[in-house]
Amino acid sequence: MTTERIYKKYGPESRFTHDAVDDNWWQESAFTGWADPERGIGGAFRLGLEPNHDGKGRVTLWSGVTTPDHAIYHRCERFPYTATSRGERSWSAGDVVSFAYDEANDRLARWTLRDEGITLDLEIEDLHTPVALFPSSGWSLKERQARDHLECGLRVRGEVTLAGRRYAVDCGGYRDHSWGVRHWNTLTAHRWMTGTLDNGTSFCMAVFSGIDGSRFSAGMIIDHATDTAQYSEDIDCIVFMEADGCSHRGGVSIMRMPDGSEHKFEFEPIARAPVAWHEAVACLDAPCKVRSGSAQGVGILESNTNPQQGQVKPQNLVSATIENGLYTKAEQLSLRMPARKLLGL
Repeated sequence: MTTERIYKKYGPESRFTHDAVDDNWWQESAFTGWADPERGIGGAFRLGLEPNHDGKGRVTLWSGVTTPDHAIYHRCERFPYTATSRGERSWSAGDVVSFAYDEANDRLARWTLRDEGITLDLEIEDLHTPVALFPSSGWSLKERQARDHLECGLRVRGEVTLAGRRYAVDCGGYRDHSWGVRHWNTLTAHRWMTGTLDNGTSFCMAVFSGIDGSRFSAGMIIDHATDTAQYSEDIDCIVFMEADGCSHRGGVSIMRMPDGSEHKFEFEPIARAPVAWHEAVACLDAPCKVRSGSAQGVGILESNTNPQQGQVKPQNLVSATIENGLYTKAEQLSLRMPARKLLGL
């Protein structure tokens, strides 16, 4: 790894909110994805603070809770930026959703959600020191995609009541927290494949394709016991895209490490995925079961395929949900045959 691509750990002070610079597209966001296949539920949330946007600011919410057999909740919306939107250790979007770090333990944070048909209270616990996937220099999109971007594997515990059914949640998850200037229209596509496994590791890999023809990729495996990250020399990933050109049925990635070893990760969605439509970007975050050799776990397979720069909002998605609402009909919940079975694996 070349010296100009230096990665870093993020200490406690980086976990909390940061002062904005004077730019319309400066943002700070908290994201968490989780999946509990045993209990048949998963979800993804992103709260983004954009205090300068159009001179008045806004809060952007991406939220989805999904099950394979009972109900799906989805809401992607922009809220006014107010004095209560940002605290020293917290984010909120009106009285709908909030994310806040624990006052006594920097490794803990909580998501709360109150909306029609759903109540959610989840505690997330960092399983290691948050670490950067992106290098501090050496890639063309770093100034356009929020160059500070911490990543962390999680333990997720709590309770969700969705369309009248209560779920106790105890599972793995993954989060990120970014701050800086983010120009959404600089990407034509990206893949972000993350997970937390039962062998005491978390992992993340990403591929970004820019409108200038550039492509950047990176990957890492984090050992929880030693609190260390090993970065890949190369990654290779395939996503099983549906005919709608937006949703997917999982994927496979391989991470090649400096010691010559290869690590293969297979992603299988547990249910239909939420899609956020934001600034002409359709960003899908699928809660997945993950396999890697003898290890198993959960993760998020995030994808955005945007070759026409978001001129048309995707519709009639095969394996995802993009419109806000609470869905309970069987035809709104169903997934097609898993790609692994379709391919005879």
